[in-house]
Formats: sequence, C-alpha cells, structure tokens
Amino acid sequence: MALVGKGDVKEEGTEKRRKQWGPGLRIQFIPPPPGRTAGRKCKDGRWQGQFHLFQPTGRGIMYYDTGDRYEGTMSYGKRESETKGNFLKGTYFFANGSKYQGQHSKDMFHGKGKYWFPDGSSFEETWQKDTTVISNHEFKNGSVYSG
Repeated sequence: MALVGKGDVKEEGTEKRRKQWGPGLRIQFIPPPPGRTAGRKCKDGRWQGQFHLFQPTGRGIMYYDTGDRYEGTMSYGKRESETKGNFLKGTYFFANGSKYQGQHSKDMFHGKGKYWFPDGSSFEETWQKDTTVISNHEFKNGSVYSG
C-alpha cells in the first residue's frame, strides 16, 4: 500500500485506489535525532532517555524487566560512566531494595562506588569489571571492616 497524491491510497501491484485517508501527507516513523529524549522498549527493558543510532546513548533511566532500574548514562545500550574524560556516577536500584551508586563501564560496576543493602549496611568499594578490588564495609550497628 502506498500513500499517493491528494489523500488517495493505492494498493501496490494493482491500479485499485481506495477512499481518501487525509490531506496527502506521507506518514513514516522518524526516530528522535541524536541527543533528543524518547521512551523505547529495549532488549532487557525500557529506556527513557537519549538515543543515538537507535541505541540508548546519553543520560536517562533504564527500567529492566527484572524490576531493577538504572539512572545514569549509557553508551550504545551499556551502562557507562566515562564520557569525554569525565567520570559520572550512575545509580543502579535492585528489585530487592539494594542500591549501587558509582562508576560503570561496559554494563559492569567498574571504578569507585558504594553499595547499600536493604538492612542499611553498605560497602564502599573500588570495582574492576564487576569484582571488588578494595572494600570498606560499614555494618548497620556502626562497626567498620576494611580489607
């Protein structure tokens, strides 16, 4: 089917025309330009934020199908903190009530960050590819473990 002329609809492969549909405008999906904000269903959930080449890129919020949520920057669909030499903090909220705030790289915790448990205790850590390198654990009762 093609939209032609002054509101006529022509079925492809035939000379048949159907009744008018409107004032002769062509309708097509136009993605938001780079840097513009839009909401869109993604592979693992729904991204509300900036896009570039149909990929979540820039600042926004990712709502995962698991109930988790990420607020921060993305680079082509992956959590990323470094943009143009600046390290920004992103916040990842887990469905169980835990929270991580810190640096991310290629969808992993990477760099400095803090992880809070639902009971109020927390880790202040340096991460390398989702693995803890240096850790300071502060328990709910106020005691601290470094190691």
